[in-house]
Amino acid sequence: MQILIHAPWEVNPYMKDLIEQKIQKLTKYESHIQKAEVFMKDGQGESIRDKNVEIRLKTSYSKVFAQDTDVELEKALANAIDKLKKQLIKKKGKLHSHN
Repeated sequence: MQILIHAPWEVNPYMKDLIEQKIQKLTKYESHIQKAEVFMKDGQGESIRDKNVEIRLKTSYSKVFAQDTDVELEKALANAIDKLKKQLIKKKGKLHSHN
């Protein structure tokens, strides 16, 4: 699986490892993840301190997207991962119900 991380700042090794670990855990729910793109951005407007995390997953048969914003980057990442997990579980359930 290819994991790409995009940010307007230098992403430290701790954050890179954290992202990779969390993306790898998603393979429990979808084993055919081919590519994950993680976009991290600073907030805009009133919430300039906020951090925005967007994640796009490409699997063998679909694309999944989730995003979250929080003051803490780790929390925004965890929330976006949780949203992806729920989507993958829902998609897996639909696939199995059609068999």
